[in-house]
Amino acid sequence: MKLSFRPLLFACLTLLCIQPLLVDTAQAYSYAAKGREPVMEGWLAISQALSNGTTDSAEQAMEDLRDELTWMESERNAPLVWPLDQAIREQDLQLAAATFTDAFISLIDLRLSDAAVELDNYQLAKVKVVKSGLFLDTLMNDPDLLGQQIKPQDKLDARQALDRCLEALGKPGLFGSGKTPANPELFEQAHARLIEILARYQN
Repeated sequence: MKLSFRPLLFACLTLLCIQPLLVDTAQAYSYAAKGREPVMEGWLAISQALSNGTTDSAEQAMEDLRDELTWMESERNAPLVWPLDQAIREQDLQLAAATFTDAFISLIDLRLSDAAVELDNYQLAKVKVVKSGLFLDTLMNDPDLLGQQIKPQDKLDARQALDRCLEALGKPGLFGSGKTPANPELFEQAHARLIEILARYQN
């Protein structure tokens, strides 16, 4: 397995997790509300453990992740826990990757849905879109996820859709100068387009 993408991801994840803006009391149901990214951390830990054949480490990472996946299942009505338990039990990296692909796509959708209702709060909405971008970049570049599957045009279109989500946030301006309002219609269209592209690769 190629791991060259992982060190950069660790650095980006660490940077995002220490940002104070990530503390969002409106998302108290998720560990991500405290600045953590348990799904991202879980993928890094479990994929590495399965690649190294260290089942105990994978099982521990799964226990740390279980509550978050259970919450996601309730939000999206999609199986995540039992396929990942099976992948770890059978040391099946391919099944684990397929399960995390579904989880990443669900999280991108959830984060952008949250941002859509926070468009009047530029900073908070931007954090949610930027963190969606971290999941998107990981999804499209990690060779164990969609890095070797996603079509170049789909990759380009997905990135452009996320960029349009950022554009739709408007600009806060400086001391009232240069401020532009958010564009909910553009945001909704770009969000829908991104999920439409990613859904082609869901299991």
